[in-house]
Amino acid sequence: MVRKMQEYIIKRNKTQVPFNKEKITMAVYKAMLSIKKGTVVDAESVTDLVIKRLDGLDHIPSVEEVQDIVENELMSYIRTGQDFADVAKTYIFTGNAVGYSGKRKCAWV
Repeated sequence: MVRKMQEYIIKRNKTQVPFNKEKITMAVYKAMLSIKKGTVVDAESVTDLVIKRLDGLDHIPSVEEVQDIVENELMSYIRTGQDFADVAKTYIFTGNAVGYSGKRKCAWV
């Protein structure tokens, strides 16, 4: 049985916390801003794609799983002939997003 699981997320320290999709949107948008490509609407669209993927899971996702899905969705996201692979690279490497752990890591968490 497939059910919606984005109500919670498992942090790196193995605790379960409420899922907050705005954290994904802001992390993606910060990566977009840093290379001046994309809008908050694009970030929200990518987040919606991530949520759809999470809805198909049969378990509560970990931060790492969500991060991987975000990266994959950014790599395949195309709008008006523009691809966002460079945004994905920025998301992965700049560490400009703070995630559920509250600590800066290589990307979302």
